[in-house]
Amino acid sequence: MPGNTEPQKNIKIGDIVTVTVDRPLGSYHPEHRKMYYPVNYGYIEGTIAADGEAQDAYILGINEPVKEFTGEVIGIVHREDDVETKLVVAPQGSSFTSEQIMSRINFTEKYFKSYVVMKLKDIDVDPEDLVALGFKIREGHCRYFLSMDETPSKETILKLFDLLTIEQELTFWSFYRYSGSDPGEYVTVSVENGKAVAIRGNHGWSSGYESISIDDLIELIQRNWDKDWDSIKNYVNSIKLRRVPFPESRRNWMEHPTGVFVPDYSLRAW
Repeated sequence: MPGNTEPQKNIKIGDIVTVTVDRPLGSYHPEHRKMYYPVNYGYIEGTIAADGEAQDAYILGINEPVKEFTGEVIGIVHREDDVETKLVVAPQGSSFTSEQIMSRINFTEKYFKSYVVMKLKDIDVDPEDLVALGFKIREGHCRYFLSMDETPSKETILKLFDLLTIEQELTFWSFYRYSGSDPGEYVTVSVENGKAVAIRGNHGWSSGYESISIDDLIELIQRNWDKDWDSIKNYVNSIKLRRVPFPESRRNWMEHPTGVFVPDYSLRAW
């Protein structure tokens, strides 16, 4: 890698970068001779990563050795047990799932606790902003789950709220309204301009929208965080994030007395 690199602004998912390839597809690691490279691998000139070296990058979607490649950053690999991150670069318009990416780079990442962060579909939030808050992101059907091993602090939750627009809903599980048929409930929240409204429901019933103070909302999220419920594994220590499109006509939306616009759940099933 070059020695005279200068720091530049953080590279984001969606950026176009040029990778100088120093370990082409079909080569072996210069020190660990048994490590075969099934993909092209290199670095971004003019950058300095957390390890003090130039930012490394995997190249996917190119099935022959190359010396240089210009493409789109489609993911960023984070290691829980290492300071380094790795970019994943591919031809513009390429489509890879997180599972496909991790499978292709497993030849090195299997030695670390790694996960890849990708662009969130239909959600206008930079995933790296969520990672910076300490959240791990797991994709589900039409939504994402934001998880964290420790209970998020009030400051962290406030910063999460600041990242959201009117179109992003948060849902979490609350155990604190127990009934014989429904041992707990889903709480779906819309936050806008420092105000929040929530709708509670489970098994076909819902409460309708209710005002909730930001402080009470944060406390409820924190109280329900460090739990272990087999029946709702998706929601253990996590918050669901999804987009509810806000049409220009505001059809199927209603304005809550707090001034927060929310989807009109009376027009569709819970």
